[in-house]
Amino acid sequence: MSISKELVSHLYPSYKDVFDKEQIKKIIHVEGDFNDEITTSSGVHLELSKIQIVGKKGKDRKEDFQYDRLLYPGVNTLISDNLRGKSSIFKCIKYALTGRDSLKKDVSKWIDYIYLEFNIGDKRYTSCIDKSARIIKAGLYRGCIEDLVLDDLDEADRVFDASNKDEFERYLEIFFYKQLGISSLKWTQKDSRKDVHKLNEAGTSWATFFKTIYLESKDSHALVYGAQGDLLVQILLGLGLTTAMNRLKIKKDMIQFESTRNVPEVGGVSQLDKDKMLKMLNIKLESENEILSKIYSNSSKNDLDRMIKEKSTLISIIQKLEKEKITNIKNNSINQKSLSKMEVERKSLQDEIIKLEGIVSKIDKKYIKINEHIEIGSFFSNLEIKSCPSCNKSFGVDELHASSDKSCQLCHHDMKASDRQEDVSRMKDKLKALSDEKKKIETQVSLIEKSIESLTNKILDFEKNNTLTDISANDEEIISAISKAEYLEGEIESVRKNISGFKEKTRASEDAVAVLKYKISKAEKLNVEVVSKVNDSTRNEIAVLDNAILYLEKIRSEKNDSVVDKFKGFVIPPKNQGSFK
Repeated sequence: MSISKELVSHLYPSYKDVFDKEQIKKIIHVEGDFNDEITTSSGVHLELSKIQIVGKKGKDRKEDFQYDRLLYPGVNTLISDNLRGKSSIFKCIKYALTGRDSLKKDVSKWIDYIYLEFNIGDKRYTSCIDKSARIIKAGLYRGCIEDLVLDDLDEADRVFDASNKDEFERYLEIFFYKQLGISSLKWTQKDSRKDVHKLNEAGTSWATFFKTIYLESKDSHALVYGAQGDLLVQILLGLGLTTAMNRLKIKKDMIQFESTRNVPEVGGVSQLDKDKMLKMLNIKLESENEILSKIYSNSSKNDLDRMIKEKSTLISIIQKLEKEKITNIKNNSINQKSLSKMEVERKSLQDEIIKLEGIVSKIDKKYIKINEHIEIGSFFSNLEIKSCPSCNKSFGVDELHASSDKSCQLCHHDMKASDRQEDVSRMKDKLKALSDEKKKIETQVSLIEKSIESLTNKILDFEKNNTLTDISANDEEIISAISKAEYLEGEIESVRKNISGFKEKTRASEDAVAVLKYKISKAEKLNVEVVSKVNDSTRNEIAVLDNAILYLEKIRSEKNDSVVDKFKGFVIPPKNQGSFK
């Protein structure tokens, strides 16, 4: 028996007073077959093998660059400093696989071409994005990167071409859903246009599903928004009957919405039904408000405030460190000048001592010379001289003793005794003057030496109490703080872009809240005990759909107990390992 017939047989006994089997079959009828699978295991997986990024970088795009990276089976790790392009490489991969461009503007303008080579099973493909022109061109081709780079793209074995980003994104979604055997699950949301009271269908996209493969830093707080997380888990588990249950839920939501919108003003429900309805709607509203609150609390606005504050703190630290460095330079300069001044003064005094010692040496020489002159005169006056040592003239004894006062003491020629005495006296006066001058200079030297000693002690004390500061000591800390501030600037720019799209991200949850509030306001206005036939019929249809979903869920659970238990083992640790939070 097919699932559809089994479901009708299960529902008919409970609703035979209201509907016949054909009516029940019509109520639970949905597009497609009940046995359609949400995922069809194709036995293949997506495996990246190479990425190539080509462009021109620099302020004026004058520096050619080409980044080539082979990617191997297993774990590939990229390691480098901040602001070196790791995130940009992953964003290029995301762009090539989903068509979603999240590159920063300053990086995006450098890139002309992105080539991503990957395998699905034994088939090799290359995704190509041409950003060299104003309007991008993109496509998916069979073969490796080298085939595309060397050959004309017109001759390449193409899967599809796209003339803009929207086409590229749509064609990639079709391609990967087909290749990987994945189907999109649906949900309902209120039309975002003002004054349009309508419920629309929305579905999980390939770009959303891709977040289960690559999670960007901006999505670190939550994988997806609203109820998409539950749908993604169902897609990943691939449990049977998921597609049928999803289609029935969409149909039920649509009927509920229309019935709420079209309740006649004179119509009504029982007090019990009204209370149940309001209770259920308020529970859902509380749940949606909680989801919305989490979205707001986890929004990038908090990160932006934190990063701006952190950057401001870093700038203050940099300014403080640079101010300290300038102060140290000034203090070092002042101390160096003071020290140099004292050392110059000491050198001047030392030079003065050397000069005075030279004068003393000259005085000593003069003193010795004059003293020798006096002593030589006395020596020769007591000698028995046969010839004059001065003029070398020979003379006899008589002639020597017959010398008068007018003759030289040695040769007795024309010199008075009084002249000799005057000469000796004059010489002794010079000796005394030289001796006095020497004492005076020695006293002066002694005073200078004391000054030098005092100045030397002063220099030693100054050097001890005024050590020169190493002005490069804080350089490493300054460079580190500047690097962190530059990194934060890039992150701040990225977060600001995320905030600009925040309204779009929260729309689904806000729409759900708006729909529930509208339903509650309508339910509160319902008259009690005046029940129209239309509302009875609608309520019964919704009840049939609810029971159909519950029955399918029971069958799905029975058929997939082993899969669910295995999944629980992944996310819920055993009791002895602590509870899962």
